[in-house]
Amino acid sequence: MSRYHRHVDWPLYIAGGQRRFRKPGGPEEWGTPMPLLHESIATIPEKELIGHVLNDVHYRDTLFNIKGMNTRSARVLEQIELRHFRSDLNGELDILVVPANQPELSTAIQVKRFKAVVSRDEQGFDDAQVGHPRRFKELMAKGVQQANETKSVGFAQVYLWIFIAIDTRARNNGWYTYDGPDSLLRSRIQQAISPVGLDRAVGLMEFEWVQPMDRPPFELSTHGGHLQKLAATTEQPAELTEWLRTMPAPVLTPHRR
Repeated sequence: MSRYHRHVDWPLYIAGGQRRFRKPGGPEEWGTPMPLLHESIATIPEKELIGHVLNDVHYRDTLFNIKGMNTRSARVLEQIELRHFRSDLNGELDILVVPANQPELSTAIQVKRFKAVVSRDEQGFDDAQVGHPRRFKELMAKGVQQANETKSVGFAQVYLWIFIAIDTRARNNGWYTYDGPDSLLRSRIQQAISPVGLDRAVGLMEFEWVQPMDRPPFELSTHGGHLQKLAATTEQPAELTEWLRTMPAPVLTPHRR
């Protein structure tokens, strides 16, 4: 079973550095946060986020390095509407992986994005502006429903991927640090991500990107992944396999190992 770990351990503490919060005294403007200059990773729309990480070779190698997923020279497509397969089906696939010469082993992936813009509250704890626990649970429930419906169509493998986008720039207040969310916010997220309710053949994986410094999203950031549940491969209906043979040319550069 594959398992991923963060590429950068966090929080990163600067040995011998200054304290993050200034002591009393000095000009009033000392410690005033600078206006943020760059786009927040938490405001990137879900489809745009998916497109970005899939078209980045480094991220794509991480996303698809999963046991049992055949991605060598596969066609990898985004936003495939299921009504093109059968008129009675609704919705779309966020990601579709069709292995070269083996469409019967295709993987359909549904993605749900958790986002949080983190600041510091009066008690010194992380305050996530868009990280309410109820919202995380609602997104998870919707993702479980979509993944189960996708499995009922008959794809050989189905995954639910949770993309977590966290902006801690305001909380980190200009410091050169890779510090991510505190344990309270992290527990809110982890409590919401659960395989409960998923079809037993559907896999579950989470990926996280943290924007800790005021740089463009994905620049000087941290990311990592964690496999919660491996998808089981089931027999794919012949009519679905034949439709997958007609899939258009890949939107993405073919993934190679």
